[in-house]
Amino acid sequence: MNSEPTRPKEHYKQINLIFIGLFLGIVILFGVSVFIRITNNFRFTFSAQDDTGIIFKILLGFLIIILFPLSYMMHKRKIEKLSQNLNLIQKLHVYKRSLIVKLIIIEFLCFFNLAVFFLFGGSYLLIPASVFLLILLMNRPTIHKISTELNLTIEEREKILL
Repeated sequence: MNSEPTRPKEHYKQINLIFIGLFLGIVILFGVSVFIRITNNFRFTFSAQDDTGIIFKILLGFLIIILFPLSYMMHKRKIEKLSQNLNLIQKLHVYKRSLIVKLIIIEFLCFFNLAVFFLFGGSYLLIPASVFLLILLMNRPTIHKISTELNLTIEEREKILL
C-alpha cells in the first residue's frame, strides 16, 4: 500500500500536520520545563558539583552556530536544485522532505536548549528557546510561501487549493 499522497492538496495537508506536530511538541516541552524548573525550584545534585553545565552550555552554543545556518542552507540548496520539469506532486514531495529536515534541526536545537535549561538552570537559556519557537512559527508552511519558494505557476497554486 502506497501512503504517498496523490493530490497536491493532500501534500499540503501533510506538510501542515507535520509542522503542527513538531511545533506543539516543542511548545509542550517548553511549558513543562519552565513549570517544573521555575515553580518547583527543581535542582539536580550533579549540576552544582562539577562543570558539566558549562560544557553543555558551550556545546549548545556551538550547535546553534553550526546547525542553524546549515538547516537553512540545506533547504535552500535543495529547493534551488529542483527542476522546473518536475510535476507538482514531485515538487511538493521534495519540498516536504527538505522542510521536514529544516524544521527537525531547528526543533533539535530548541529541544537541546530546553534540556540544558532543565538540567542546569539559567533563565537566560529561555531566550534562545523562545527565539527558536518564534523561528519555527515563522517557518510555518503557507501556500504563498510554498508557491514562492517553488516558483509555482498560478495553475499549480490553484491545484493545491482545490
